[in-house]
Amino acid sequence: MKRMVPWVVVLVVAAATFLAGVVVRNVRSRVTIDNRAWEAPRQFSPDLIPVTVYPEVMVSPAWVAENLVPGGIRLVDVRAEASYAAAHLPGAIRVAVDPSCAASGIACLHPRLGELGLSGQEQLVLYGGAEDFPALGRLYWLLEWAGFRRLRVLEGGVAAWQRRGGEMQTEIPALPPRSFTAVANADAVADLEWMRDHFGLAGIEVLDLRDEGPWMETRYQAPPHFTAGHIPYSLPYDFRGWVTEGEGPEPEASWAMLFELGPRVETHIRLNSEFVVYGRGPDDEQLGLAYLLLRRMGATVRVFPGGWAAWSQESDCPVVRIVEPAEVAAYLERARTEDLPPLLMFDVRDERSHHALRIPGSVNVPQYLLAASMEQTIAERWPDIRRDQVPLMVYCYGRLCIRSREASNFAARSGFLDVWWLRDGFADWPMERISLEGTLAQKAAQAPPDRSPGRSAPPARRDPGTE
Repeated sequence: MKRMVPWVVVLVVAAATFLAGVVVRNVRSRVTIDNRAWEAPRQFSPDLIPVTVYPEVMVSPAWVAENLVPGGIRLVDVRAEASYAAAHLPGAIRVAVDPSCAASGIACLHPRLGELGLSGQEQLVLYGGAEDFPALGRLYWLLEWAGFRRLRVLEGGVAAWQRRGGEMQTEIPALPPRSFTAVANADAVADLEWMRDHFGLAGIEVLDLRDEGPWMETRYQAPPHFTAGHIPYSLPYDFRGWVTEGEGPEPEASWAMLFELGPRVETHIRLNSEFVVYGRGPDDEQLGLAYLLLRRMGATVRVFPGGWAAWSQESDCPVVRIVEPAEVAAYLERARTEDLPPLLMFDVRDERSHHALRIPGSVNVPQYLLAASMEQTIAERWPDIRRDQVPLMVYCYGRLCIRSREASNFAARSGFLDVWWLRDGFADWPMERISLEGTLAQKAAQAPPDRSPGRSAPPARRDPGTE
C-alpha cells in the first residue's frame, strides 16, 4: 500500500489539473465565445419577458390635461419650427439639439439645455406629430442622458390631444436661461472605450441600425452595410417597422417582435440582455427611435452615439466583414505572386469534416476547443505575426452554422482587427481557381473529368449539430 501512495497522489494531481483546465476554459468561453450556448425557447411566451412592471414612459391626453397646472409638468414640442409656431399645446417650448452638440456629449448638452431655460429638475412631457417618432426618441434619449429623471411622452401626440378637444395656442413662452444642475446619466450611453470593453460579451446585444428591413424577412441574407463591415458580434435590425401612424406597439407585442431577432432561424437573442444600438453616426435618426421603443417596453438600452463612423475610424477597433468564396480565392491567388500579409484561416467544423474537405491552408480548430487551440496554433505556426496587421478568416458549414460567428468574435476579442467571416461556407468555392483539399477532393481528382460547365465545390457534409 505504501508503494501505491505516490501513484494515488499523481492521479489526484492529474485529475485536479484537468478539472482546473476545464473550469478555466469554460470561464473564458463564457466571456468571449459561445454566448448563445443555452437552451433557447423556440416560441415566444410572456413568461420570457424580463420585466414585471413596464416603465411609465407614455401618458394619455387626459393625464396631461390633469397635470397641466402651475408647478406641474412642462410640455416640450419636437416638431419643426414652423409647425410649432403655427400652434402648440399650452405653455409648450420647442427644444432642438443639433447633432454636432449631441456628438460632443454632455459638455455641450448641459449648457445648451440651460440656455433653453431648463435645469434638469423639471418633469417634462414630449410630444410631436405623426411623423415625429424618431425625433421624439432622439430627444428622449438626449434628455435622459443629460440627467432628467421625470420624462414622459404624450401617446398619439398632437392628433390625440386635439381629438380630446385640447386647447392649442400660438403664444411662445420665453424662459430665462438657467444653470443646469442635473447629473448626467452614464447608463444611457456607450462611449468608444465602453464598446471596446463590452462587445461580444455574454449579456450584451449590440444592434446595428444602418440597414433597412429586418434580415429575418430575407432568410437571414446579410444587408449591405452589415456585410461590408460591422462591430463584432452585432446583429442588424430595423425598428422602423414597429411604428404605425406615429405610435409604437404595446410592450408585450414589442417583446414578441424582438424575440424573433437572432443569427439564424430558431436561434433567438436573450431578452434579458443589455441592448446597445448604433447607426451611421450621431445624426442617425434610428438611434432615438430604437432607444424610445426599447425603453418603453422596459429593456435596458444604451446608445453608442459615434456609431460606425467613430468605430471604423479608430485603428485599434476590430471589424468583422462577411466575405464570399471568390474574394478569399482571389486573395490566395494574389498571395502566390505578391507580398501580401498571410491570411490565417480557421475551420471550426469537426475534425472529420475538415479532413474530408477544406480550404487549402486552413487549420482545424473545433469551436469547443477554440480558446485554447487557436492560441496554440498561432503560437506554433505564426509566432511572429502582428495581430493588428494580418487578416484572419473563419468558416463553418454554412449560414445555419453559427460557430463561425462565435469564432469571429473570439478572434476580434483576441486582438485581430481585420476579421473575415466566410458566413456561407465554401459551397460556391471557385474550384477552377484554387482546388479544395481533403480526401473527398482526392477522390474527385481520381474520378473521370466532369465536362459539364460551371464546376463548383463538392458538397460539404452537413453538421447535425447546426440545427
